[in-house]
Amino acid sequence: MQDESRKNAAPSQSAFAGFADFYRRGPYAACVSDHRRIGSGGAAIIRALQAEGEYPDVATPSFWLGLKQQGVGGHVVDVGSGRWRGLCRPGDLVLVPPGTATDFRQEVAAGFLYLELPAPCSDEDYPADFRSLHDRPFRDPLVESCCERLWTVAGRSPDADLMFSDALLQTILHALKDRSSAASLTLPSRTPLSPLRLRRCIDYMHAHLDEPLGLAALAASCGTPVSVFPHAFKAATGLAPHRYLVTLRLDRARWLMAGSADGLADIALACGFASQEHFTRHFTRRFGTSPGAFRRALA
Repeated sequence: MQDESRKNAAPSQSAFAGFADFYRRGPYAACVSDHRRIGSGGAAIIRALQAEGEYPDVATPSFWLGLKQQGVGGHVVDVGSGRWRGLCRPGDLVLVPPGTATDFRQEVAAGFLYLELPAPCSDEDYPADFRSLHDRPFRDPLVESCCERLWTVAGRSPDADLMFSDALLQTILHALKDRSSAASLTLPSRTPLSPLRLRRCIDYMHAHLDEPLGLAALAASCGTPVSVFPHAFKAATGLAPHRYLVTLRLDRARWLMAGSADGLADIALACGFASQEHFTRHFTRRFGTSPGAFRRALA
């Protein structure tokens, strides 16, 4: 398979039901050597052989876990918490939360086992994501062993050993939860958003300045978990997302006051402020003068 195919943009999330569906029907279908359904919840497991190259993945509704089984070489990995570069070996795991676009670049051909995790990941027993486990590849012999055992069990028949498969899946989920809880006690400083993710987020802010924008929408705009987005954004820009957004709104308001005859109340609403008073408070705090005084100085 030619590397040029890895440089194409991945299709939109809406085209696929989940990660397994994306891998089976998307641009990497030729990489899939086999796929199986497992457990009573219909989780999916895929074995893939991937040539050297770039593998951007679309955001899907699924949690998915990647286990490297073959190949030792350099990788660049971004699963929503910033870019990580290093050596990946068989046994390394990568965990991606729902709604997160990812970007992988591998310097050698490699074999992977991909597990699309079942619905219990979204229950209240599990975190919205597994925090530090999204920062970089990690190793867990218990999770690795369970993934390989699941592949073997699933190969017997579609409905073979459902209770055993469900038990293995629950063991994986509990192991990930325990590992993330322990790791969160000593989390490293957050990696900044990659330039591409940051550009996507800022472009989204500019396009929606007149709308209420929460952290969930901003994180989704650049395919980043909500739990790490504020830290990663601040590490990249030096400002919290809300403060950066207010700065963009004030800059647009100042441009409108200088280049249009619109009233201050209309400008405030067009720039996403809740009211003229809300706009005036932020404008005065930043520029040391009121919007009215600023406009009069331009006359």
